[in-house]
Amino acid sequence: MKMKIGAHYSQNKTEFSVWAPHHDALSVVLTQQNEVHKMNKADNGYWRLEIEGIKPQTRYQYRLNNKLDRSDPASHFQPEGVFGSSAVVDHSAFPWKDNDWRGLRLEDMVMYELHVGTFTKQGTFAAAKRRAQEFSQLGVNAVEFMPVAQFAGARNWGYDAVFPFAVQNTYGGPAELKELVDEFHANGITVIFDVVYNHLVPEGNFLGDFGPYFCFDRKSPWGAAINFDGSLSHGVRNFFLENAVHWFQNYHIDGLRLDAIFTIIDNSPKHFLQELSETAENLSTSQRKLLLIAEHDRVDPKIINPRKTGGYGLNAVWHDNLHHSMHALLTGERNWYYGSFGALKKIVRALHTEYIDFEKTVSVEKSENCARTRIAPKNLVIFSQNHDQIGNRPLGDRLITLAGFEASKLAAGIVILSQYTPLLFMGEEYGEKAPFFLRIFVMKRSVKR
Repeated sequence: MKMKIGAHYSQNKTEFSVWAPHHDALSVVLTQQNEVHKMNKADNGYWRLEIEGIKPQTRYQYRLNNKLDRSDPASHFQPEGVFGSSAVVDHSAFPWKDNDWRGLRLEDMVMYELHVGTFTKQGTFAAAKRRAQEFSQLGVNAVEFMPVAQFAGARNWGYDAVFPFAVQNTYGGPAELKELVDEFHANGITVIFDVVYNHLVPEGNFLGDFGPYFCFDRKSPWGAAINFDGSLSHGVRNFFLENAVHWFQNYHIDGLRLDAIFTIIDNSPKHFLQELSETAENLSTSQRKLLLIAEHDRVDPKIINPRKTGGYGLNAVWHDNLHHSMHALLTGERNWYYGSFGALKKIVRALHTEYIDFEKTVSVEKSENCARTRIAPKNLVIFSQNHDQIGNRPLGDRLITLAGFEASKLAAGIVILSQYTPLLFMGEEYGEKAPFFLRIFVMKRSVKR
């Protein structure tokens, strides 16, 4: 059973709800008014309180066991950053104009990956909004935003967020993000958000003060694994399911791209991703289907197979094999995970769905005789570049720097003309040469004028 969490404003009153199963006392602290309001303990470790007369933008924190003050784990806005107080947001106040928006079918999409902080000189939602018509002119009709949830500091590539519900304060905040989404929809552009449900970083992360959000006996690549299947994991699962609902309902997002799902550890009878798929399906309508797109290090049919057959029921998965094959052939690189790529036949195999290997992409040579599956082309998102393949390089090199202009054109042509769902990385459309560093790079241009 899903439980509402966070601060929810409606008609001059705000309902506060937080999961803190091990605590004996919780209070809402209105930090500007210096008021303390005791909360009531409900079922399954949740605490609730409704307070009248609280206005939007009111700052608050939770006081745990009458001694420790912490911002809301499900805060919708952190105006002063990760170490400041949370702010009440009135989502009903925004005058949406996209009531007739029906979204696009996955097979009709041309995607574009965009990082708000470096897409424009200003690095804000408002500046990105002003570029909406340029996407339509370019032929892009789906923009995937790298994570916009609150992280520590002013600039970051987004995967270090610690307040998954809060909109990054240095990008402009909730209202400006809604204006951006509304404008993109007005120009016929689907909006997809990249979300991180596999880890949280230490800086500004106080989830552990509220409850058992992490399993310290199991490790992810970033530290303790998120508790999706251990003791009291129902509250953790609800936290991330409600996060998806939050983006779909309060920000009218059309789809979520799920970061590195192969690092989500869940041995429950019903995997978290199956429950997430159910959630998105229940929020969808006959006129508008909400999408879930996975990043995985293999093309495993379980990701997109229906839940009734044991699959996760997601809509699409990133297809790394094609990128690796093209990159290794065009650049000559064979280090890192490119060791088993480089032969032309690898590109040919990656372009035919009946030959998709769903062993790990780093072990393609060992998977020659493995079982294969046919996956509908629309369910595979392909690219010749993306944030990982550029940003994780020591010098942030783009393909055009490594292989030249003609090779980059060839790779882009393969991506755009293939049977799969294509994705471009910002700047690729005009041959941007500036490196994509994680914190300091600013795009000279983003869509060719």
